[in-house]
Parts: sequence; structure tokens; C-alpha cells
Amino acid sequence: MNHQRLHLIGWLTPFIISPVITADLPLDTTLNDPPPGFSALFNGKDLHGWCGFIGDFPARAEYTEEAHAEKQAEADSQMRKHWSVEDGLLVFDGQGKSLVTQEDFGDFELLVDWMIKPNGDSGIYLRGTPQVQIWDNEIGSGGLYNNHKNLSVPNIDADNPPGEWNTFRIIMIDDRVSVWLNGINVVEAVQLENYWNRGLPVATRGPIELQAHGNELRFRNIFIRHINDPGAERELLIDHRMDWWTQAKFGMFIHWGPVSLKGTEISWSRGAQVPIDEYDMLYQSFNPTLFDAANWVATAKVAGMKYLVITAKHHDGFSLWNSDLTDYDITATPYELDVLAELSQECARQGIRFCVYYSICDWHHPDYPTDSPGGGGTKQSHNMDRYVHFMKGQLKELVEHYGPLGIIWFDGEWEEPWTVEYGDDLYHFIRSLQPDIIVNNRVNKARHGMAGTSREDIAYPGDYDTPEQQIGSFNRNRPWETCMTIGEQWSWKPNDQIKTLKECLSTLIRVVGGDGNLLFNVGPMPDGRIEPRQVERLKEMGDWLEQFGAGIYDTRGGSFKPGPWGASTCRENSVYLFIIEWPENGPLILPAIDANLESINVLTGGSVTIEQKEDCWSLWVKEEERSAIATVVRLGLDRSSFDITPIDIQNLD
Repeated sequence: MNHQRLHLIGWLTPFIISPVITADLPLDTTLNDPPPGFSALFNGKDLHGWCGFIGDFPARAEYTEEAHAEKQAEADSQMRKHWSVEDGLLVFDGQGKSLVTQEDFGDFELLVDWMIKPNGDSGIYLRGTPQVQIWDNEIGSGGLYNNHKNLSVPNIDADNPPGEWNTFRIIMIDDRVSVWLNGINVVEAVQLENYWNRGLPVATRGPIELQAHGNELRFRNIFIRHINDPGAERELLIDHRMDWWTQAKFGMFIHWGPVSLKGTEISWSRGAQVPIDEYDMLYQSFNPTLFDAANWVATAKVAGMKYLVITAKHHDGFSLWNSDLTDYDITATPYELDVLAELSQECARQGIRFCVYYSICDWHHPDYPTDSPGGGGTKQSHNMDRYVHFMKGQLKELVEHYGPLGIIWFDGEWEEPWTVEYGDDLYHFIRSLQPDIIVNNRVNKARHGMAGTSREDIAYPGDYDTPEQQIGSFNRNRPWETCMTIGEQWSWKPNDQIKTLKECLSTLIRVVGGDGNLLFNVGPMPDGRIEPRQVERLKEMGDWLEQFGAGIYDTRGGSFKPGPWGASTCRENSVYLFIIEWPENGPLILPAIDANLESINVLTGGSVTIEQKEDCWSLWVKEEERSAIATVVRLGLDRSSFDITPIDIQNLD
């Protein structure tokens, strides 16, 4: 199992999770001593408050009072044989049945530390039915199981290796659950299903159950907080909806459709390189029989990507899903199968966030005013309000049939028919469909061209900026994401010029060092495969991230701003320097920062020499020990690196 968990956030780590917890937790807190606002479900001394498992939720409801007491006494006796308290830990020997709380709970926040042995399998039942899974396999822990409609394996692999402690934070409000594992959001506001009675609502109250699956387990720090104001708590969760995206750093963009048959650019070649009538008939020959959703998602995962954004509909109006609102979709092709359905399900299975691109402009739809080539034409008859109604209907299909979605990535907002009023309305409409969804700034009339930054006079400019085919400027105040092609064209192009590995990784390093994300585009071929050259390049990127991803994922840009020399990232007390180009004559000179250097090491191998002066640090790695991609140096500081004001390095000659 590939564990890229970058820093353990356990019980002793300071964190802020709710209005109740407004201060850092003390570092000398005793185990099983709850933080403010929480009560302990396990006291660290005995099994007080817990009882043996007497049957599944519906079965327990059928027992008479006498039968219930008899079965409970027997279950409690068995519980004491297999569950025990050792050195303040709740220990299960792997032989008996589950342990459940004597008390029932409604809406709550649960904190729990757990440890499992290799190949172990267990879970935590919430109110007797939804289950947060604990296991050791290639998928990872933290998913909500027993959900058929809303598959929710972990979106991010965040569990620590067997034998190490893991920390769950679980929030259950109404029928939705969010899960953090070791500080990383792995499941966000997923709607739950009643496992025992399909079609009936999830119970409003029920016990917490520690599930036994024949594996040895240990628990500690089991704390619960009653949620008395679900509305306020729900808004708090929504405020943190971008946490997973900020931590992820690297995603896959996919531009694909019938145009791949021609090898020309998607949508823009309609009416230009390809006559409109011919372009619009390409779908009748589109039969990507080698499309394999599992391979696509596996390619993203091997590359180290954490989310996937596909062109559900580009400017040419073709829909890659089975839409009830148009016949110009994937099911009208010889292929017939629903590509988005397969991809969304496979992303859930492999732990990749599924997201969709949707074009606001539609040069094919009769009600949208402009036409090809490139929006330069005007349709004789059009109705923008009717088109917006159609567009909202399609977006509702995408959210309800293929969600929950991580992002809706809008485009095509630059055309004259789109207005700020339309943009404001669309932003609120999307958030009403899925409150925790992330929306880019192209939802509105907010973008400053290809630089992708947003106008400050727009009330709802989306959630992040979108530089296109260029690296955004250093910015910690407004989230941003560079979208860039692996070759020269967005959709597949025969013999396209693929970027070198150094170009690809340098882009990723400089983007993340500027406090942004990289959405890196591939264009699959007409037969449904991602081109082998692109797959190989992505695998090479993933191999590098296997070694040096600690300085990429879950970091922030700084404490030194990107420059010709390279870039840096920071997390906790560490600064990661990615030195892409060294000065020709002499060392890399780092301006003085408000921190003391406690340690330094070269993660790419070799040794480093550093001379500390009052106003600067001179850093040198022998030329033969420098990496061809980037020499990675970790600086260990005596304080939080993120709190240091980012500074420029000016000495590359």
C-alpha cells in the first residue's frame, strides 16, 4: 500500500474543528481526556458506557423486553472476554463480536484514534447503519460503506501503515457524513443510505458501534460532541469544502469527444479545419471500444493525481453522458455506453475525486446565440433564457446522477451572451444542488483573460482562479489552479509534441511553490485509450512524486517565492527547496528569514554545505550531486514555516 500521508495529525496536534473548539489543544493532554465541548465515550479505565452487540439494528427492535435483557446479558459476558482495557487502550482480541455504546446519539461529531494489524478489516457504525470503514488494503480507510447509490471509497489515501495510530474525525448531520482521516478530508458530506432497510430514511438516533471483523484492534481517545444547531454546523462544513482541493495539488484534465476522430482541436476546429456539417456528424462514427475507465483512473492515480476533471460538454455541445435533454450525446453513438457513469464509479473505487467540465457557450445548440467557427457566427433564431433553462437541466443531471462532484469546471463565459447576472444566478444554482461543491471563476464574467485572475468588483467570482497554459503568480490570498496541456493541443493530436519530464515536473513545482494547483491535461485517442506516450510521461511524474511528494502534497507556497532558481513549499516547521537552476558562479543565497535553522538535508541525495550569515544563508550542493530535475533540500526550522512572510530570491546570475 502506498502511503503518502505527509504529516500525522493525531490527538496531540493542535487543530480547530468547530465553534466549540476555538483554541489549540494542549500538548500535555492526557490520553482519553476529552477536549473542550466533547465527552469521553471511553474512560481509559474500564468498559463503562459500552455493551455487547446483540444483533443488527432491525433485529434488536423486534426483541421483547425480556428477550432483550437476556440477550444483552449474554452479549455483555462475551464482550468482557474479548474486549479489554490495557494501559489506557481499548483492545479487541479479534475473536468476539462488536462493541456498542449504551447511549443513542443524533447529530454528532466523533473523534477516535485507532490502530489495526496488517490485512485488517473493521469499521465504525453510526446510528446503527452507515459505516466508516477501517482496513489495510490498497484503497485505504475512511470511506462510507453500505451505500449503493453514493459510492464513497476514500477520495484520498490518508491512512497510516499498520501498527501506527490513525485519527478519525467524523461529523454526522441529518443523513450526511463527512470524514477526516489524520487531518485529511477523505469523504465530504456524502448522503447515507439505510443498509438494513433500503429505501427508508437513516435512523435519527442510534448507538456508535466498533465493529469486529476477526482482526485485532486498538482504540483510544474516543470523544463525542452533540450537535445542537445542525444548520450552523452545516455552514461551517461548507466553509471548509476546499480543504481537500488545497491539499491535493495535482489533478488530471481530460478533453475528449468525437473530434478525436479528426485529431483537430476540440470545438475550435468546428467550422475552421472541419466543416460544421461534417463536425456535427462525427458522433455517428465515434466508437471508442477500447475505453476503459479503470485504466484512465489508474493512470491518474499512478501519476500522483488526486482528482479528475473531464469535459462533460465542451463548446461543441456534445454531451459525454446519457442526457435526457438532448440526443446529441454519447448514447447516440455506436459506442452507446455512458462514459461519465463508468468514470464516476471508477473514481469512487480508486479514491480519485470525480469532477466535470461544462461549457457555458454551446455553438451547436439552436437557442445559444453564437455559432462556429469560434463563436464568430450568429444564429438566426436563438433564445438565451431558454438555453439557460436547458443548461441548468443538464447541470442538475450531472450533480444528481454522477455526484457528489468535487468540482464543476465552467468555461465559455467570455462570450457576450453571458452576463454577471447570469453568472451570479448560476453560482447560487450549483451550490443549491450540492452545497459543498467547488466552482471555478469561469462561472461568472470575472476572469482577466488567460492569466485567469478574477475581478474584485464581482460578488460571486467562483471559488478559485484559472490561469490557462501559464503558471500563475504567487498568491496565498486567492486559490488558483493552472490548467495546462501535456502536449500542444487540448484534444488528441497525432504526433503531438509531448513535454519532457523536466518540463512537466518543473511546471508542477513552480505551480505548487506559487501556492496553486496544477490541472494537467491529456487528450485520449478515438479508440478510447490515453496515448501510451502520455501514460508513460505521467507514470514518470508519479515515480518522482513517490520519492519527493512530501514537499508537494498538503503544502503551501513559500517561504521563498518562486523564481528562475526554482520554488519552495512549506508545511509545519519544514521548508522544501526545489532548486531547478543553480547560479552559474557560486551558491544559492537565501535571504534571511525570521527563523532559526535546526536541520538541513538533501532529499535527492548527496550532502549540502550551508553558511549562515546575519542577512542570508549560502547553500551549496556539489554539481555532481545535483538532480537533473530538481535538487530537493529540506530545511527544518524552529517555528511554523507558513507564518514566515514569503520572500524573493534574487541572486540567480
